[in-house]
Amino acid sequence: MAALKEITLNDVRINTLYLEDSLSAILHTILFVRAPSAVNSKDRTCTSLSPLIYATCGPKEVDTIIETSIEAFKKSLFVSNGCMKGEVVLSFFDKREVKEYLGLFTRNETVCFESWRISIVLLDAGGNDGIAALATGNVQQDKAAAYRSAYEQITNTMMSILEATNTATDHIPSSMYDYEIFVTQPTPCHGMDPNNNKQVQKDTTVNNYHTDAHRRSQSVDAVQYRS
Repeated sequence: MAALKEITLNDVRINTLYLEDSLSAILHTILFVRAPSAVNSKDRTCTSLSPLIYATCGPKEVDTIIETSIEAFKKSLFVSNGCMKGEVVLSFFDKREVKEYLGLFTRNETVCFESWRISIVLLDAGGNDGIAALATGNVQQDKAAAYRSAYEQITNTMMSILEATNTATDHIPSSMYDYEIFVTQPTPCHGMDPNNNKQVQKDTTVNNYHTDAHRRSQSVDAVQYRS
């Protein structure tokens, strides 16, 4: 049995204005390249990061799951004078039959075979107009700089996803499989300066595909679906 493959994407440091497009582009890209069968994909142009385009993955329920996850992330935010950091974890699972007691009994086991961790750093949680207060003090210049930074980061992240999925694939099952999206509670950043891209501490990332249910806990919103 192939070992779990964990993929850590670089932190995405953006302003809240670009949160929806950024997460949607990243999640759809991962699901598109990891679809277990052919999908009826459609190109979608970002609203806040136009002309950036990404491929959506198949059925309407995939859109719904991703939109629900993004809304859960947004609703978990609270006003802060500084930046905040949260995580979205997309994991893929395979259901396997395990024999026990000399093969007399069998049970179904859910095994995670791939996990993606997406760290989102919001530079302006509770800020003005979704744009962090930058050094220039010029709103138009700040918006232009925030747009360029977000556009470049999401483009690079999408390329990183494509590169990661084109490496080893021995761990991918040949059958259909499930996926699950977890949204963690954002927390205030520590050791970060919202006016630059320096970070004192580095976090890691993780990874799953199909539709089922939506459940909540105190710290995590989870969406599970089977296609």
